[in-house]
Amino acid sequence: MPNIRILIVEDSSPIRQAISSLLTEEPDMQVVGIAPNGRVGVEKVEQVRPDVVLLDIEMPEMDGMTALKLIRKNHPRLPIIMFSALTTKGATQTLEALALGADDYVAKPTMQASMDQALENCKQELVPKIRALHERSGQEKVTVARVAAPARGIVSSHADVVVLSASTGGPTALAELLPKFPASCPVPIVVVQSMLPLLITSFVERLQKSCQMKVMETGAAQRLHPGIYVAAGGKHTVVERAGSYVQIQAQDGVPENAHLPSSDVLLRSVTGAYGGNCLVGILTGMGVDGVKGCERVRACGGEVLVQDQESSKVWGTATAVLEARLGHGVYPLHGLYDQIYKRVMASKSMPALAAS
Repeated sequence: MPNIRILIVEDSSPIRQAISSLLTEEPDMQVVGIAPNGRVGVEKVEQVRPDVVLLDIEMPEMDGMTALKLIRKNHPRLPIIMFSALTTKGATQTLEALALGADDYVAKPTMQASMDQALENCKQELVPKIRALHERSGQEKVTVARVAAPARGIVSSHADVVVLSASTGGPTALAELLPKFPASCPVPIVVVQSMLPLLITSFVERLQKSCQMKVMETGAAQRLHPGIYVAAGGKHTVVERAGSYVQIQAQDGVPENAHLPSSDVLLRSVTGAYGGNCLVGILTGMGVDGVKGCERVRACGGEVLVQDQESSKVWGTATAVLEARLGHGVYPLHGLYDQIYKRVMASKSMPALAAS
């Protein structure tokens, strides 16, 4: 297997060395350069031609945001992963970096008492992302026919709730998709985006400024009304029927498919509350979280739509859904809104299991 060539741009020498050491333990990875600031990092990109860049945000001489813009100008497809500080400021900066074209982020390890554990956590998160983004950058386009023909079958005529599932590349995709829904959209939209809790809160705040529908982060149990509900980080989000209405809440739990929140957990509860009267959108992302949930949705008569490869940062979860023959259709991101809203409005005037 050819080595994945990695450039580390980080001003802290101890963290640079620690990250370099843990990555060189991987048989398919090679650290080909390190840089103490963004200016040197931009130069190193041209010198060593990395496959993946790890980029800190706050650095002397030239910060990561400036470096990101310069690298993106000349290398639009080069995978770039940001180091995110676990602070409110760091969360805001990370979301800005994603909007500017960064592919993903990892929590930056801190030089504190539990450094060994912090590095191990970083490695468990970072290594799969490096591999997934590297595969994406050199990946030939996979046609739907080569993966699996989208499954057909009896589908419910009602869409009383929409669930959107995303991970890598999701913040950018959702920031484009969700503002399209009008304030009059008649059904709730529940979003599972795999992100750190602090970033989820900042992400919700950004969506509140751009979306026409009301946007909120899930928390204590509340009645589910039309609006956009973003699953809280570090907890599972579930819905349940309570007499004549449906309620939604975030609750403690253990990770499922290494995800907390997990799309599978949410989708199990959605099919329990709505049966097949649900519509699922599988967006850009990696891993298999959501696949088993889509099985339940299909078994109940619900519909599963998938974002296409070309408009996705990583086409991992979508591929898994299609290989399992669970998708009813594959669409570019700009067309996914049309498909979802058309189905929601088509069922609006029909008798359905109301959530109000």
